[in-house]
Amino acid sequence: MSQQEANASCPAQWDVKPAEFPILSWKKGEGVNSLAKLYGYVLVQCAANRDWYLKKKKWKKWSGFLLRLNAMIFGTLGGVIPVISPIMKDDYQIIISPGWSSVSIALTALLIGIDKFGDMSSGWVRYMLTAQKLNLIEESFKLDWEEQKRQWDDDGPTPEQIEAGLNKLKNTIMEINEVVQEETIAWAAEFLNSLREMEKAAKITAQQKALGGLNVEVSNGNDCKDGWKVKIDGGREISGNGKTASVTGLSPGIKVVKISGKIDEKFATDEKAVKINPGRIEIQRFELQ
Repeated sequence: MSQQEANASCPAQWDVKPAEFPILSWKKGEGVNSLAKLYGYVLVQCAANRDWYLKKKKWKKWSGFLLRLNAMIFGTLGGVIPVISPIMKDDYQIIISPGWSSVSIALTALLIGIDKFGDMSSGWVRYMLTAQKLNLIEESFKLDWEEQKRQWDDDGPTPEQIEAGLNKLKNTIMEINEVVQEETIAWAAEFLNSLREMEKAAKITAQQKALGGLNVEVSNGNDCKDGWKVKIDGGREISGNGKTASVTGLSPGIKVVKISGKIDEKFATDEKAVKINPGRIEIQRFELQ
């Protein structure tokens, strides 16, 4: 991950440079100026965090949208290919191998995984909500501050009013930091959860890499005097005699299994899509016609 990508993924409190704390003086007659400096400091802090979320949410929104859209497309193809594969034939040869269904489903899982691990869709929602919260804090703070200023007389705020103003400024800064911290905690929880899901997926993938096998049963295989052939996905081929044959060492997924032979000097075939599960021996029956 590049530094730019890392910055885009990290919460605002890791990325936003704090505003420089103003130099204050609480001598007689200088309290108003010090309160004004602190007022500006609070607004800068709030605006900096809010604008960070508003800026970063845009690319997360579109990245998440594109990832989810493509995941939907590949997920749909993964379900459609096994259905249309037997239909779409040219000279009795399948044009689209059912094996592409497994590829589409794998791409779907990959895109969803990138979206979750990259904190795209969920990050966009969090950033939008956090920016709205910060905006509400800012607007409420401005109105409350004007209400406090309205109570000051021409000679400036009294010591009690200065204390009340300082408490308001402190509470607003704390509120801003709490909102950002809440988003950071949510981000950390989702990130750790994504790591756990990746570890779980890695274990499942390792299990799925276990090879499987296929027991082929040809109901009229005895009618082939010279035996018959089993071809897997148009490539691997083995010879069979009688009614059964076994094929081992098959990778998991959907395989196109074609049986061919001669019955009474006539060429006969049968073809089916068979799902091979990891670590299991499947049984599939054929009839040469």
